[in-house]
Amino acid sequence: MVASAFARQFGAIAKDIGSEMWTYEGQVEGTPLKVLIRYSGRMMRPQLAYEVQILHTKWPWTAKFLCYESLWGAGFGYWNYLTQENAERSVNLLCELVAYVAKLPERLALNEE
Repeated sequence: MVASAFARQFGAIAKDIGSEMWTYEGQVEGTPLKVLIRYSGRMMRPQLAYEVQILHTKWPWTAKFLCYESLWGAGFGYWNYLTQENAERSVNLLCELVAYVAKLPERLALNEE
């Protein structure tokens, strides 16, 4: 579900990099991004953990390892309690949060001249 939603929303290409980890490379309104997701069903690991890497053209550096939750000091992008019933809603929310983080450069004055 994530791969198809990211392809639809961000034109992202999914790549399995092993150890339950996938990367998705795409863009949000011209802002290149890479999303790293670890899927797991193992004890002591979240079902889904994600990080967003922003590759914005106006920033002189790359923002790595961001997630919506960490912007507010409320977590590390670890999601649990994903079920069949809430899967579609959860994937839609994940897309919204990734897009929000990707547009962070436009929200900050760092890219103003």
